[in-house]
Amino acid sequence: MKYLLTSIGTRGDIEPFIALAVLLKKQGHQVKVACPEQYLYLLDGLGMKSFGLDRRFVELIESEEGRQVMGGKINFFKRVTLLISLYKKSLSINRNLMLQQAQLTKEFNPDQLIFSSKALYGVIHHAKNGGRAIWLTPIPCMIHVNEDFANIGFKVNLGKFLNKMTYALANAAIVKSIKQSSKQNNLLQGLNGINLKRKLKEIPMIYSISPLLYSRKDQWPDHVKVLGYLERDKQLNYQPPIELANFIKKHRRILFLTFGSMENLEPSRNIQAFVDLLEELKIPTIINCANGGLKELKNVGKNIHYLHGIPYDWILPKIYAIIHHGGAGTTHLGLKYACPTM
Repeated sequence: MKYLLTSIGTRGDIEPFIALAVLLKKQGHQVKVACPEQYLYLLDGLGMKSFGLDRRFVELIESEEGRQVMGGKINFFKRVTLLISLYKKSLSINRNLMLQQAQLTKEFNPDQLIFSSKALYGVIHHAKNGGRAIWLTPIPCMIHVNEDFANIGFKVNLGKFLNKMTYALANAAIVKSIKQSSKQNNLLQGLNGINLKRKLKEIPMIYSISPLLYSRKDQWPDHVKVLGYLERDKQLNYQPPIELANFIKKHRRILFLTFGSMENLEPSRNIQAFVDLLEELKIPTIINCANGGLKELKNVGKNIHYLHGIPYDWILPKIYAIIHHGGAGTTHLGLKYACPTM
């Protein structure tokens, strides 16, 4: 079979799709992966077709405005102003992304399109070609009501009644976004908001989350599954720098600190707070700066070792505990390797 896997977002959004692509390829299927241009390097050496989507989406998230909205402590009015500004800037980007997805799907003509929460052309494709699209997400509380939690976009628990209402609001926003991104390119062709809202709930959906962390609800339809996190082997031929190997050899219980791709407007101040406490308590710690909210400081003690990216399936079995930002991949792997987690 021919599979087209389309994911838009940061690395945490892309990784489960690459893991699934590797699995499908091993089973003999023809696979193509579409993701933002910035992350095409993740597919190097995997021997599969790829397509780079508009890089401006990731650039907008990583812009000063994007970082303030995602990770900044700003007042309500400034947040609203920034959100309006980001929304206006995102319109042309989203329209181009939607057109790219439509053209690629038409050209590749997959037997099955598997798409992420931001690659919403998949909803249109499902509406027009029922049974040929699957929504895959490592993020809980998306489309289907879970009365114990509000929709993920709200980030609060409002009680069962209001929690339920947040899903209706979020789903309406998804339909509106699809319509706005598709109208100029005439991709809907007769589909209206009512059609899209109904089709949204009919799409086969896989939550790639451990059932131990997010259990399936009895009221969900049969086409909604919780099947566990998808993770690929990232070690390949990884060889650790000698300084890292020596640090691990020297210390018995090591703490791993990482914020993944989480945005942080004050990385120096926040990492200083961590380092001061870790040095006071004499806790040997590996700090993974990656591209998120942690920054390397000079003149730290011998109990601190900095990294700028490392395969988690290599490092986590070698450390004792982990402090992290709650990303899907980091959460699952930390628990997989039995690390006490904060």
